[in-house]
Amino acid sequence: MQVTHLPNGITLVLAPCPGDSLTLLASVHVGSADDGVHYGISHFLEHMVFEGTRKRSSQEISNTIERLGGYFNAATDSERTFYYIKILKKHFAVAAGILSDIICHPAFPPKMIEKERKIILSEIDMVNDEPRHYQWILLQKHLFTSAARHPTYGTREAVSRISREDLIAHHQNYYTGSNLVLVLAGDAHGALPALTRLFSSLPKRGMRRQPLLESPNAFQKAVERRKQLSQSYLALGYKTPPRNSADIYALDVIHAILGRGQSGRLFSEIRGKRGLGYDVAVHHEPGISHGVFAVNVGMDNSNIPRVLSLITKEFSRLRRITKDELQDAQTFIEGNFLIEHEDTQKWATHLSLLAHCGVLEDARPYIAKIKHVSLQDVKKAAERYLTPQYTLAIVQQD
Repeated sequence: MQVTHLPNGITLVLAPCPGDSLTLLASVHVGSADDGVHYGISHFLEHMVFEGTRKRSSQEISNTIERLGGYFNAATDSERTFYYIKILKKHFAVAAGILSDIICHPAFPPKMIEKERKIILSEIDMVNDEPRHYQWILLQKHLFTSAARHPTYGTREAVSRISREDLIAHHQNYYTGSNLVLVLAGDAHGALPALTRLFSSLPKRGMRRQPLLESPNAFQKAVERRKQLSQSYLALGYKTPPRNSADIYALDVIHAILGRGQSGRLFSEIRGKRGLGYDVAVHHEPGISHGVFAVNVGMDNSNIPRVLSLITKEFSRLRRITKDELQDAQTFIEGNFLIEHEDTQKWATHLSLLAHCGVLEDARPYIAKIKHVSLQDVKKAAERYLTPQYTLAIVQQD
C-alpha cells in the first residue's frame, strides 16, 4: 500500500488488489454535523454532484459508467461523504475522469436542484414513516448532544429552504484537498500522475471544521407511540470511542460475541430460544470522532420488558466469558473481515475511514490486534462502556 499527499493536500491511498475490478473512492471529511442551520445540505450536495458537471450531463455520467458494466454510488453520515466507482481495471481512466469531474466541477443545474429536493423530501417522509428506520433517528436524536444528533437527510423545513447559492458555498468550503481522501483499491497503470492531474483544481484549504464535543453517556428513554403498528421497535445505544482508540478491538470482539449472525448471544437468547422477536441485531460503528454501540430488536409490545432484561443480562455476562468464547469471536472476526474486504469497494471504504482517523497503519495488523485481545480486555471494555447509562429509543405500538 502506498500513501501519498498530493500538492493540494489530498491524501491518496493506492492499495493493490488481485482480481479484474478496481474501486476508486473519494471521501470528503464533511457530513451532517457540519451542516449548521442548513440541516441536510451535505446529503443534498451528495445528490447534486451526480446531476451534471460543466461538461457532462447526469445522463452522460450514468451511461458512461453503466455501459462498461460498472456501478457508482455515494453515502453521507454525520462526519463524511464518500463517492465511489467500481469498474474493470482496464477502464480506470474513465472512472478517474468521471469521479474527478463530479467532485471538482459540479454544475448545480437549477432544474435538477428542484428535482432532487422533491426526491429528498420523499426520502425524509419514507424514513419517518418506516419505524425500522425511524428508531435510529430517534436514538441518534437523544444519544448525542453535539450536532451529530441531527438526521443526515435534514428536516423538511431546512431542505425546502436550501438554495443553489447555499450548495455552491458548501461545496467551496468543504470540498478541498486537505479535506479529501482518495483511495484506489486495485491495480491501474499510471494512477498517481493521472489522479494528481485530474484532482489538481481543488483548493488546498477550506473552512475550518468544528470538533464534535460530546457529553458522557447518561440514561435516557425516548418513546414514540404510533397507531397501526404490528409490533414495537427498540434501539438501545451508547456513545463509544472513535476508530483510533485502543479500545476498538475489545469492542469489536464484544460485538462478535453478542451479534454474529444467528449464533450471537443476543440473537440466540431473544429469538432462537424464546421467539420474542424476529429482527435482532448488534452494531458497533466507530467513526472519526466518536463511535456507537447499539442493539435493535423488533417485537410485540408486551415483550419489551423481557427483551430489555435479556439485553442487559448479556452485557453483564461479558464480564465472565470463557477462553473458548473469546477464541470463537476472534476466529469469526478474522474470517468475516478477510472475506468482506476481498470486495474492492468495501476495502476502499474501510481504508478511507482509517485515513481520516490517522490510523492507516492499522489496515493490515488489524487481525493480529484482534487476536491479542484478552479476557481481561473484554471485561474492562464491557464495564467501561456497556453500563446502565444507555439511551433507549422505542417506537411503540399504541
